[in-house]
Parts: sequence; C-alpha cells; structure tokens
Amino acid sequence: MPIIFIVAIIILVLLAVIGVYAWIRHAAARRLSLDTTCERNTFAEVDGFIDMLRGACEDIDMHQTLDKILTQPDEARPQMLY
Repeated sequence: MPIIFIVAIIILVLLAVIGVYAWIRHAAARRLSLDTTCERNTFAEVDGFIDMLRGACEDIDMHQTLDKILTQPDEARPQMLY
C-alpha cells in the first residue's frame, strides 16, 4: 500500500475525530447555556453530521472545505458559516 494512501487515511480519520470533538464541545456548550430558547439537537442533525463526515472522506473538495472550517478558532467559525 503506498505511503501517500496511508497518510491520506490518517488525515481523514484525524479530521473526523476533530470534527466530532468540535461538535461535542458545541453541543455541551449549548446544554450549559442559560438561554432557554436553545433547542436540543435532533437525530436528523446527528445523522446529517455523520453524512457530512462521510462525504468529506469521499470528496477532496468537501474535505478541504471542512478542514478550513474546523481549523478556525471558535470565534471565527460562525462567521464562515453564515
């Protein structure tokens, strides 16, 4: 197996772990928020997140975009998304 393929797989796995970690941090922050208008995550949101990670593993453009978003500081990330 070529070394570049192994490196690519490792990068994709790390990206998935970072994405899951960021999502968990965000979900925990929403639960700790005193704002009562904050809605809980639905199963559709979780499934959508998993689908996004799968798509990033299959499509290099999506992978690069997701990588750019997830490597931003927490304060800058919402500005990139909206």
